[in-house]
Amino acid sequence: MTHLLRISKPFVYPSSSVLFECYRNFIKCVSGYHIVNSTPIKESVWECINMQVLDASGCKPSTVTGSHQSGTDITCSFGSLANTTSVYGGDGSFFPMSSYRLTSVCSLGQPGAITDVLKEIDRRSSFDFHSVLVRNQKLDQPYYDWYLLPRFYGGLNPHQYIWSYSIGQRGRYAGQVIGWESNVVNGSSMSIRFNMSSQLWTKLHVTPEMKQYRIASCVVNRHRRLSYIELNDRLRDVCSHGLFRA
Repeated sequence: MTHLLRISKPFVYPSSSVLFECYRNFIKCVSGYHIVNSTPIKESVWECINMQVLDASGCKPSTVTGSHQSGTDITCSFGSLANTTSVYGGDGSFFPMSSYRLTSVCSLGQPGAITDVLKEIDRRSSFDFHSVLVRNQKLDQPYYDWYLLPRFYGGLNPHQYIWSYSIGQRGRYAGQVIGWESNVVNGSSMSIRFNMSSQLWTKLHVTPEMKQYRIASCVVNRHRRLSYIELNDRLRDVCSHGLFRA
């Protein structure tokens, strides 16, 4: 199967002025987080930071609750976003992305048909962009990259791959169908593992083309510089006229 993922509406990328504001505010927000936190930015924290960056950039964001807009975490002036975080693998040439749990259409003992699996992925891909925060944490000064990837971007399009059953090689599942796996296209691939709640995983290769969707980067200090108590005390000192309230 090599047809393109269906597009629900014309694709419009944010303007250069919006991207510039997002770039500036991303650096400020990530740097601010690491003034008081040494732990890396992950899923729920990234959604909070993403909201702050978009708000400061004039993008009027709001969070999405409920199932009426499947796959979407944030909506804003330029579209809807699905948030995720990841870590660079190897020499930074790829990173993994986890996605939907597909137990309704494929599972151990009931592998399903790949046509039904792809339809379910399409149904749940109602957003416009993947807002992906990828970190490299092997350095003394780790860095973050923010990718704003169109949902139908090359390696994230399940329809471009040729899919086949994944067969267990050892243990209790030897010889059994344990999932789905794709071929490799331009360094990227997808897989579904039934023993991992039939979750869709993408191994996304960072191509030169993909780098155009990397809208911001930030190098941070691994060690926090202030505790929450110290931050509170400093703000009280600055706002000595009663403008700040704990």
